Amino acid sequence: MIKSTLYICLLLVLCIVATGQCQTSHTTVTINTKKIINYSYIGNGAEWDPYQLNYGKVKFKPSDINWQKLYSRLNFMRPQFMRVMINTTSLIKDGKLNVTYNHLQMSKILGYCQKHGVTVVFGDWGGHMVNSKTNKMNRQNLSFAARYVKYLINNKGYTCIKYYNMINEPNGYWSAADGNYHLWSRAISYFHKELVRLGVNKKGIYYRS
Repeated sequence: MIKSTLYICLLLVLCIVATGQCQTSHTTVTINTKKIINYSYIGNGAEWDPYQLNYGKVKFKPSDINWQKLYSRLNFMRPQFMRVMINTTSLIKDGKLNVTYNHLQMSKILGYCQKHGVTVVFGDWGGHMVNSKTNKMNRQNLSFAARYVKYLINNKGYTCIKYYNMINEPNGYWSAADGNYHLWSRAISYFHKELVRLGVNKKGIYYRS
């Protein structure tokens, strides 16, 4: 009985394979370039961070040739969205914010995005913005972060910055917030108040997690 069942199953498989080999199917794909089906789609995106901020031991200073190679590849890629992340604490010297520190690289990145109409989500990795162990936020550093955004948008005119990402992946145990939503919420609320106080909110910047 078992052998008969196996033979029948094998015969069915062979029939299916034989039938499939005899049939030829054609699929036609039509792309309508004049009809938009999703108006919220931004386009291709990437992450592009400064190369000399203090969140790693390796330091890299791109040469003019390096920059031109980057630009040519981006021109081919044609990104519409860019994430740019820093550690604001890298700009703090002797308890004071130095907005011009490493600005050459930042100007290269944001300058390209500004020129080519690339929407930027700017942000801070979150180090020393909050302390998950003590469940406290660092108001001074959050204020410095807001002041740096003001410098980039109000003073330097980088209106390509439309979004802000305070603390990378705050819901993860590996992040500065260690998954503490209420801590992150208090930090981003305080950061927002600082932007309002500095008048940056009038530039149309949004916030994301």
